[in-house]
Amino acid sequence: MGHDAEALAPRDVAVAVKDDSSAESEALVAAPGAEVAPSPEKDAAPEGINWRAVLLLAGCWSMGVAAVFIQISSTSAVAAEMWKRADPNNPGKFIKDVSRTTVPLGVLIGVASLSSTLVQWSCVRYGQFATYIVASLLGIVGAVLNYVAVDNNDYTLLIIGSVPQGITYAATNALRFSVAHFAPKSEMPRAMSVVLLGGVLSGVLGPEMTKHLYDQQDTKFLTNYVWLACLYAVKLILHVFIPYGPIDTKVLAQYREDERLRGGETDDEKPAEASDVASRPNRGRSLTALFCGHSEITYYLLIETISYSVMGGVMAATPSEMNADGFSFEKTNTTVMLHTWGMFLPGLVSGRIIKRIGTHVSMALGMVVMMAACGIYYISDNHASYSVGMFVVGAGWNFAFVAASSAFSSSLARVERLRALALNDTIVLGVLCICMVSAGFFLDDVGWHDFLAYYLGFAGFGLLLVLGFAFFNSRK
Repeated sequence: MGHDAEALAPRDVAVAVKDDSSAESEALVAAPGAEVAPSPEKDAAPEGINWRAVLLLAGCWSMGVAAVFIQISSTSAVAAEMWKRADPNNPGKFIKDVSRTTVPLGVLIGVASLSSTLVQWSCVRYGQFATYIVASLLGIVGAVLNYVAVDNNDYTLLIIGSVPQGITYAATNALRFSVAHFAPKSEMPRAMSVVLLGGVLSGVLGPEMTKHLYDQQDTKFLTNYVWLACLYAVKLILHVFIPYGPIDTKVLAQYREDERLRGGETDDEKPAEASDVASRPNRGRSLTALFCGHSEITYYLLIETISYSVMGGVMAATPSEMNADGFSFEKTNTTVMLHTWGMFLPGLVSGRIIKRIGTHVSMALGMVVMMAACGIYYISDNHASYSVGMFVVGAGWNFAFVAASSAFSSSLARVERLRALALNDTIVLGVLCICMVSAGFFLDDVGWHDFLAYYLGFAGFGLLLVLGFAFFNSRK
């Protein structure tokens, strides 16, 4: 899309990803009636970062992440209130059941995992603009369902409200790969870190705002879900101003041909001959060839999954443990806000650092930092330990995840992106869902310190994986 991306109208168009100057491209199929731009004589990567588009993406990311952190802080607190039981040893007092506090968030992440492929397909079929608008609207619907659930003390409806928001989060999570539309391959880590840096604002817009809003009505937490709906509405508006580019007719033809060949049919609806398939070099590699024949791609996916799961499991359990320990909602929210800053503040420098020290060193650094974070929790059970631990685990995630995610995206030809990125998000979010849904039950079963030990070991496994891959690569 290059230098004239600013002039492209955002409505009713889809986008062709252009992240390098090779002839391979990801073709995106437009919906009926969508505008299709004439094919340029030569596909060219963006000459530089389109900062306007990247900053708007950062804003959308910020709204979407703030919404998820409201689920982490407010919804876990609401669930704890719904499931509290009388303390037999202290008449008049209650025990909060932490086992169910992470289920609504886990359901949200699970739906995001299952809908990742749907979101990618919709971006191709109907365009990114339409997909992201509908996803934002679904977020508003979920926020309204959450509001009604809290007003009626309905735990089941609280979980149901997480379902449409899961689709919204899948679309939000896909935004980090949209950077490829607006930055050349060499600038991908830097541009992606700027998008993730938008998450710094989510700490203020999410947990910090709800800390001051939760008791504004007679029924606590109701106002938080009004604010949640407002965040989704702002996200929707920001998408209108992002210059999603038009489809290249040449790329479109390649995609349709690829679909036909992958279905085993030729233009005459007969099985394709091997020579016919081999004669089309722009089809890209199959998923089997990508993940079984290219160890580095599978390696990057594993590091993404491990880093997100360690961060997500600890992040989900910490507010529940603080709630059970008697910390106020205000203190818990402050800890969650510091976690968002730990996740996203390193974006100021992480892109440049990754570019300077390399992908593998950055991933190893991230794993070490997350292990250190788990160790910090052992120092004390006071508010400072919780807050510092949450900040540090977020910082470790930033280095490991941004490095792995950028490398994974850069390893793909454009024609391979749709399937590979959809599978990437499905696996990453699927494992994250398991960690989050089980976090409350696991915490209730083994206790806080043993819970931390398991996740420290998980991060340690990630570190060994990075070191092992680097060692075997050095011997080639």
